[in-house]
Amino acid sequence: MSLKDQLLRLKKCRRALHSGERKRVQFGDTEDMDDETILELIPFRTPYTRTKSLLFDRQKQTEEEERRFNRKFSGFLKELVRYGETKDIEYLLDYLVRRYSCDTFNPKEMIFALLPFKQYYRQVLHISGKSDFNYFTVQPTYSYQFIGNLCLKEKYFFDFFVEYFKHFRYIRGFCLSVLGYIVSGLRNTDKDFSMQLFEILSHLVRSGENSTASDLFFEIRDYVEEALDEFVGLLAPYFNKEYLMSRKPEKMEHKAAIPHEEVAFFSSIYSSGKDREILGDCSRYKSYVVWLHREGLALRSISEHEFRALKVLCGVEKKDIEGEASDYSELLKDLKDRKKLVELLARRFPRDISVLIPHMGDDDKAHVSGLFPGLWRSLITEDNHAMLIMNMPRGAVKEDLIDIMATCLKYVKYDASVFVEYLDNEMLLALMEQCSEDLSVWNIIETSKLMGTDLTSAIIQKRLYANPAYLNYLSEKPRGLAIEVSKRIFEKVVESPEKRCLDALCRYLHQISDQELVNDILGWLVDKAWFYPALYSGLTAHLELLSEKNCERILDLRGFSEKNYFVVDRLYRYRENTVDECLMEKHYGALLFLCKRYGFSKVLGDRRDKCTMDFIRDASKQSLSPEEADGFVQYSSSLIGSGDGRVIEALLQGKYIPHLIKCTMLKEWSAVKIIIIELILQYPQHRQLCFDYFLSNYLDFKDDFDLLEVVAGDEVAIDYEKLVEVFRGSEGYFRSRLSDILLKNSSFDSLRFVPMIVPSMIEYKRESIGILFEKHKDIMGPYVKDVLLGFPEIEDCMLEVNPRHLLIGSVGAYADSQDEHHLDFMYKVLSIPHASVSLPTLERVVEFLRSNVSRVKDKLLAKFFEVYLKAHPEASEKVQTLLRTIYESRRSAFFEISKASLSSCYGIFKPYVNIMVDMIEEKDRDAIAFMADYLYWDLECYVPHRKLFEILFGFYCNEPDVLYARCIGSILRHCPAEIEDANDLILSHMRGDRVVVILELLQVLYQKVYHFKKCLVKSSPYFALVVDSTRKDISSAARKLLSIIERKHNKSGYQVLQL
Repeated sequence: MSLKDQLLRLKKCRRALHSGERKRVQFGDTEDMDDETILELIPFRTPYTRTKSLLFDRQKQTEEEERRFNRKFSGFLKELVRYGETKDIEYLLDYLVRRYSCDTFNPKEMIFALLPFKQYYRQVLHISGKSDFNYFTVQPTYSYQFIGNLCLKEKYFFDFFVEYFKHFRYIRGFCLSVLGYIVSGLRNTDKDFSMQLFEILSHLVRSGENSTASDLFFEIRDYVEEALDEFVGLLAPYFNKEYLMSRKPEKMEHKAAIPHEEVAFFSSIYSSGKDREILGDCSRYKSYVVWLHREGLALRSISEHEFRALKVLCGVEKKDIEGEASDYSELLKDLKDRKKLVELLARRFPRDISVLIPHMGDDDKAHVSGLFPGLWRSLITEDNHAMLIMNMPRGAVKEDLIDIMATCLKYVKYDASVFVEYLDNEMLLALMEQCSEDLSVWNIIETSKLMGTDLTSAIIQKRLYANPAYLNYLSEKPRGLAIEVSKRIFEKVVESPEKRCLDALCRYLHQISDQELVNDILGWLVDKAWFYPALYSGLTAHLELLSEKNCERILDLRGFSEKNYFVVDRLYRYRENTVDECLMEKHYGALLFLCKRYGFSKVLGDRRDKCTMDFIRDASKQSLSPEEADGFVQYSSSLIGSGDGRVIEALLQGKYIPHLIKCTMLKEWSAVKIIIIELILQYPQHRQLCFDYFLSNYLDFKDDFDLLEVVAGDEVAIDYEKLVEVFRGSEGYFRSRLSDILLKNSSFDSLRFVPMIVPSMIEYKRESIGILFEKHKDIMGPYVKDVLLGFPEIEDCMLEVNPRHLLIGSVGAYADSQDEHHLDFMYKVLSIPHASVSLPTLERVVEFLRSNVSRVKDKLLAKFFEVYLKAHPEASEKVQTLLRTIYESRRSAFFEISKASLSSCYGIFKPYVNIMVDMIEEKDRDAIAFMADYLYWDLECYVPHRKLFEILFGFYCNEPDVLYARCIGSILRHCPAEIEDANDLILSHMRGDRVVVILELLQVLYQKVYHFKKCLVKSSPYFALVVDSTRKDISSAARKLLSIIERKHNKSGYQVLQL
């Protein structure tokens, strides 16, 4: 690859990389559509519009990949010229620009595809303007003539145009229209275009357009005379060679068939008398003229001379037109396709063509200029001067160049590019002396820039700087002019102080290196009261040079208006007491300008007077940037201590909440915080901002949880990633307090934070931890022990947790701290209906409850066994071992357990019957109660019933106790053989003061011991003696006994007494 090609490729890549910075070319109304949507709207599929193309990135391709890709893609783009009129084709074009950046990588191919279609000329201009293929930037409107002239001017572009004939049948109208202007201009050029014309004829022949090829051949035959044999050889297979060499054929258009529908239309329009209107229809008027000729009719509204001219143009006749040039003025005005008519009239009336010029359009005039260059003064206009210069023979342009330029320089739409190739510096200097009008000067300057000519020396030497346009030219960029030159310029302007000159002088200031001169000029302008935008621009640019005196003079003349704020700024830097003047005179706008630039605290300092407070109140109502608002709030907050209500009034605005929240470092923060809380209650929409700021700057808010309480409402969204950082970096107290507040926010997703926040919440006794137990239940199981040890006041909130976790935690808590409160909590847990105990837990409980005997422990141990044995009725060997251990070491606990599960305990008792009897003899109430229950299970009769009865009866007689009576009943119920002897012993003691006691014992026995009824016969006499006793307590006890017997044994009291 050559160096030139490499540089071009680098340039394309650079343009592609920066294409996003410039607005891309756009087709249709697709600005708000994404690529996927546009892809769905493309009218037909191509290899470059598949779904995978959405991922294609052309800018990332290597050089070799781009070369291979572009080889096929450029050909594809050119093929699109065939589909320019297809409906919705703009979606395909827009997609190709978006995905493949073809307006940057393939500008030439894109222009090739779009140029034949007038509706896409705006896009052609856009692409041309940012590419090397920039031929169209000088032509803002679509013109076939411009394209034709461009072909004659640039061979490279002619080659570009020739390729269109490969697609001739798709863009026939475009090709023939441009070709017509090319053929017309051949006579005015000295360049050889034989090769291009030969290629065009070749494409036409290959496309089967033999008739069109023949017509073109005869039109250019004289021009290609030197290569005529090659052209004839190309057409010889299709036409007679002698015919091609001898003459031009007559036009045969009048022999072509006219469709029936057209004939009906022509008849209708002829009858209506409006047939002149058809001259505006390029596609129909020729057929209409042919139809009139066939029918022998004449146009009603057209003169005979005009009709003859039309027949000549349509090939119906081959005669010269007659009359005078003026006879054709109306036809020239009405006929839309005027190019051939203009040529016809120019050949027939070469001397009178000027008569027709007023009736020509700009394009026609430009065309005529190629035929009659001497008439350029009559033909040239502002809109056609560029095309006219391109049509005129070069010699004619050079001959009248100065006059032509003098004319064109007055045009607003002046196009300098068409003159550059004719001009030199000498001519340009001549024009500078000749043309002094503003517009002409501006156009001369633009021309010089295009030529690359610097006018500085000429302007200085000719003293043209009195002209504002030339003085502005000197101001455009650094010229390195001497101070003496600047002084002369200043003196010249002083002589004629017109507005435009003074404006230009203001712009020229930055060229002056002498600061004293600059300040003198500014002072002179101020004294002249020249307060126009140009002066202000100069003042702004040279503000640092402005003297204190000039600053004061400006403010005296113009006041402290917004335009003069920068002058106030300069004066403030000369003397700071300018602030006091602003405060006293209430120039609040200027003072606010200073505060915005240098900060409120720096400008206002320690001022606390009434004027300052008034300014603060006024400034609070102004629009401030976020940085400015920060400074205002910081300064205003520092004034809160003054007690002035205007400060509070200034700060009590919702817009200042984001700035007040940043004042944590101020000593007045406590007061500021109260203001924030009040504002948030009024403007809750700021809660989110304050909450986010709190999390991001949590170290500044150590003790400001009262503020957080107000900020952290349910509507606040929480940044959980940020919250993790806060919890990890904060101390326990802060973490617990923050968690306490967040848990009251129903939207807080607390699950992920449990390990971070629970320990500190327990440590600092935050009752909201109950919310965690309520929401997460079993997940909180590992923290049961910590709660019991550190925060037992909330233990009830844990009862929703799985009892297994509660028992493990409470056992662990008791192991660390021998507090009976933990035992109470265990008992409470075991009372939960679905509570369960595992054997390992049971073993551990037995182990740590063996020491420090207490009633609470016995009760708890019994509850553990009760829960366990309820789930496992068949006590395993390990459980039996545990019970035996308990019996041996803690009999009281064993008795408690027996109440819960005697069936499991009775087997443990057998080896210890005698010990138990000894305990009963010692009146051990637990042993007596156990024995009362145990006898039911003593199937082998290990217990000495008689001995126990006698012991217990003796106890009862001396100390009547229901427990003794109940145990005596259990003995007799278990051993019926002892009943009668026992009854005899009992009855033998029923005398004296023991009567009531014995009767109460009998009440128990007759109620609990079924077989005791067999003693009724023997006992009835005793009952008869006491039932009517004069002692009320005896008779009452006896009657109660009889009632029990009656109810339990179906015998009435009378029957009992009669036994």
